[in-house]
Amino acid sequence: MNIIDKISKQKILVVILLVAIGVILRIALHDFFNGISNPIGESGYLDVFFVTAMIAILSGILLGKYFTIIVPLSVLIITDVFYALIDPTANVALYTSWLFLFTLSGYVIMALLGFYTKKKSKLNITFIPKILGAGILGIIIYDLWTNFGFWLSYSRMGWYPQTLGGLVTVYTGGLPIMIWHILSTGLVLITVTIPLIYLKDHKILKTDLTLKPLETYSIAGATATLIVLSVLSALI
Repeated sequence: MNIIDKISKQKILVVILLVAIGVILRIALHDFFNGISNPIGESGYLDVFFVTAMIAILSGILLGKYFTIIVPLSVLIITDVFYALIDPTANVALYTSWLFLFTLSGYVIMALLGFYTKKKSKLNITFIPKILGAGILGIIIYDLWTNFGFWLSYSRMGWYPQTLGGLVTVYTGGLPIMIWHILSTGLVLITVTIPLIYLKDHKILKTDLTLKPLETYSIAGATATLIVLSVLSALI
């Protein structure tokens, strides 16, 4: 067995593990966190955003390439179909409409930030603040992007004014949950990065990531397509 075969088999194993961990944690922790009121601004309940965010960023760090789309997409589809099956009265339009596209593209952006952070940095102790910074940036982009999608769609239904003031209202209302996203995901990222460094130092984990020009253009094109489809679906 040559080194290429070993790396390929490791990637397949990592993909399976990431998807399985994401699905199990998202389902297992869903009811627990959704039953806790958000103490930040007393706005709604907490969520398990940090699970998919962590999996998306890890897919960028450990896998790169098209896995930055495949892994978070797989976690979202499997868990959302599970929720739809156990609760037939749920609004399944949530899983197939614009919201899914905005959510998926937001996670893909986070995965790409994880990938490019790893590409420019070695997986050692100095990587922790770098990936934490990339994660926070990704969370801010994600929440700004998904809240924009929420306003874009629901302002057309009369929920919010179709003005800059209406968008500001949505962003202001989303601040408490954004703070929760940053705190929860930041803590999880630090927790999972430390064992990754240990595995890399002991040569158990290979994380050398490269992209061919065609792969770069394909991933950039796929991400841009997701973003455009998100906006178009909200306007149609």
